[in-house]
Amino acid sequence: LSGRVLVEYAEYHQVEIEFVYEMFCVVIFGLVGLVKIDPDISDEALMKVVEQTLHLDMEPLALDVSAKRQDSASV
Repeated sequence: LSGRVLVEYAEYHQVEIEFVYEMFCVVIFGLVGLVKIDPDISDEALMKVVEQTLHLDMEPLALDVSAKRQDSASV
């Protein structure tokens, strides 16, 4: 799983995570813990936590993916 996520992450960002497996463990276990202490947390809040933790900018990423799909479809 972390290998696939890393490949996609690296496609859009300069990879600066030294311990990739450990980082994803921290993110996943942290999200599980967060949901346990706050079961009513919204999906949007969870996504924002992941975005901030991994220093992502999700809006341009979503636009870039759709643009790539359109480019691939036209080939």
